[in-house]
Amino acid sequence: MPQFVLRDVPPDLWSHFRTRAQSEGWALRSLILQLMEDYASGQVTPSAAAPENLAAYAWLRPYYRQVAWLPHFQQADSQERFRILWNAIAVDKRIATLEGILATEQERLLDWLQDTTQHDMADPNQLSMRPIASLRKGADYRGPGGGDVFQYEVIGLPPGHQAWIAKMNHRWQVLRSSNGVQGHWTGDYGTAQEALRDLTPRADYAQRFGDQDCVIRVWRVNDRFFARPFTIRADSQLECVTNEHGVLVEFCEMADAAAFGKAVLHLTKLFGPSANEPGRK
Repeated sequence: MPQFVLRDVPPDLWSHFRTRAQSEGWALRSLILQLMEDYASGQVTPSAAAPENLAAYAWLRPYYRQVAWLPHFQQADSQERFRILWNAIAVDKRIATLEGILATEQERLLDWLQDTTQHDMADPNQLSMRPIASLRKGADYRGPGGGDVFQYEVIGLPPGHQAWIAKMNHRWQVLRSSNGVQGHWTGDYGTAQEALRDLTPRADYAQRFGDQDCVIRVWRVNDRFFARPFTIRADSQLECVTNEHGVLVEFCEMADAAAFGKAVLHLTKLFGPSANEPGRK
């Protein structure tokens, strides 16, 4: 049976809801199911109009993280930032849902994306976990990360991919989603960190192209391989390679060699032949 998580419920609303349910003898699950059934059948109607649900644009977060760290994105006005984001998602079919958005709505959407990803931007090249559900401790609810966390969202996966890590039946499991299609909960991990480490194993390959030291990072998500080229700065830090639109360059193929080969070809065009090529000294 599918499992659903209701996030960020206002504490006072949840408290009043539970209090009334208990006073009328309702178990919470039974009450919620009855309300859903009554609403679906048209027997009850909410007292207010439906608000615009920005959470429907949550699929934009990986694309936003991809460009939000770029200096020219941070310095641009909302119209230019939306254009940069648009260019980053041009190959995603869901881009059609953004057509016709007015300038004021664009700015509101960008603000929402910033607010909901600002704690996930520490390192755009590393996977991390964001707590989204926890058991309540004591009388005060302190948010999804305030108690014993039992579910996380994985941050840092390539655009089009999502994953969650949750504790079920005394073990940690992983749920993957590719282009909006969810798989099944799999795995048997002792800790959430162990599940995260096993989620996307990757390798870094250092190569020199022309006079530029580079790294090609290769990792796997489900049945696809991704390759992302980096340059190595003077301070030994990695810097993502971007295209003419300011969007980071990344290749996705069914085989790791194919993705790696495209990254090699791209760096060769930018900086010259690889020093790793046979016959090159």
